[in-house]
Amino acid sequence: MSILDKLFGKKERTAAEIALSGEYLLSQKKLNQALKEFNTAISMEPENDLFYFSRSKVKKEMKNYEAAMEDIDYALKLQPEVKIYQNFKNEIIKAKI
Repeated sequence: MSILDKLFGKKERTAAEIALSGEYLLSQKKLNQALKEFNTAISMEPENDLFYFSRSKVKKEMKNYEAAMEDIDYALKLQPEVKIYQNFKNEIIKAKI
């Protein structure tokens, strides 16, 4: 903690910082912690399609395919032209089989 943090208090993390933390936790396979971070980021920015995509990746890793599908579908609703979302949706469909 820096001296400024001690003097003025630690600043609130932005949704983007929280999501970045979630991505790191996902890469470390700390899925429950990653899920909490993405839930927080989404609560702060509920129309951010990237956060839903990221949370979908966590849920897929947890083998919660229905919930992963709900999140990727919502990301696609927000940004239907993003091809990586459609590709990931196909991955979820394949994983369910």
